[in-house]
Amino acid sequence: MEHTNYAKLQRCEFLLKEYQTSQDSTTLNEFISIILDLQNFATQQDSHVLEVQILMINAKLSRLNYNSDKSIEFLTKAKENAGEKGLHRISSEIDTEIKISQNLASLEETHLRSDTTLYEKQKIDEYMNSREFSHGAKGD
Repeated sequence: MEHTNYAKLQRCEFLLKEYQTSQDSTTLNEFISIILDLQNFATQQDSHVLEVQILMINAKLSRLNYNSDKSIEFLTKAKENAGEKGLHRISSEIDTEIKISQNLASLEETHLRSDTTLYEKQKIDEYMNSREFSHGAKGD
């Protein structure tokens, strides 16, 4: 994978952590911009590794938005893609992420949490419903 894309993935991971603590819309906007750029590149280059990593990052964003079901959906798709392409190392990472999302889903069933502002939830929902995001998630 190209070093620039690896750096962008690392930046997205950092932005997710920053967003988790700050709930800053600027951070979320930067994340969305970078991830959409990566999705376009992955589609154009038919990069299976990058597509799987993007699905994993999108799963983490879903968890931050207290949507573990969506997170599990992304991770299941990532697991399928990784299995089809023989990406065994990343497949074990996905298993760990699935367990985390399943545990959070159990917590969400018993506790309704709303630390994210309405604006931020709307922004995340817009991104999740965008054509680019849906395209990446479905693997079309």
